[in-house]
Amino acid sequence: MGLAVSQTTNQLPSAAPDAGTIVPTDWPRRDIDRRVGQRVRGFQVVIRQSVLNEIHAHGKTTTRVEVGGVLVGDVYHDDDGPYLLIHAAVPADCTRSDAAHVTFTGETWAHIHRQMDEKFPDARIVGWYHTHPDFGIFLSEMDLFIQRNFFDLPWQVAFVYDPVRGDEGMFVWCAGEPTRQAVLVENDTDQPAAKDGNPRLSDGPPGELSPAENLATPVDEIATAASFWSILLVFVTLLAAAVAVVEWFDRHGQTGSK
Repeated sequence: MGLAVSQTTNQLPSAAPDAGTIVPTDWPRRDIDRRVGQRVRGFQVVIRQSVLNEIHAHGKTTTRVEVGGVLVGDVYHDDDGPYLLIHAAVPADCTRSDAAHVTFTGETWAHIHRQMDEKFPDARIVGWYHTHPDFGIFLSEMDLFIQRNFFDLPWQVAFVYDPVRGDEGMFVWCAGEPTRQAVLVENDTDQPAAKDGNPRLSDGPPGELSPAENLATPVDEIATAASFWSILLVFVTLLAAAVAVVEWFDRHGQTGSK
């Protein structure tokens, strides 16, 4: 999903990306406002309540197929260390979807980058989100393929939302593996939080990690969704979109640090 995403920073992807390697002073200082959840020392993800509400609304538009989009934000630090702030989401348009996967096409990326130009010219694409309607929170083999190949910087994340079961989870790089981690919510809206999702984001021991392969739904149960041909289709589509994405980053001078 977007070969040029890793060009938005002066940090090079490593063989084993790990959010624990992020140097706090490489990033601007910012205190977290109206925090829900416990801040612990080290890297954490902070997502605004308004973004969660938007993702929930998008996910509930259909439970027949997966939908998705990209997460927008930046990295900051406070007294406890670095953190990723997700302050917006861009729903993906012109995707190809079925019940078990969503594919970002060249048209999808063109739409996303128009939105980035118009609404978030100074922000970064910091990850992606997609739904798992009624089959739980985990990263399938296809999801892992996408994360490892196209969102492989230490601060890039994956967010999964199940609009049927009302569960959701954030996956953060830990020793080369996308790992489920409790996150903080920044309450930036007077709108009530959705009844589903939020408690599962912040409950439990702060910073506790759950490896993707140990979640409730085993990877082999969704093998048909991550078949060789499905992965090949995604890869071919990504290659076709890569040229347009690289041109976009070159045109906007985002191949280095901001």
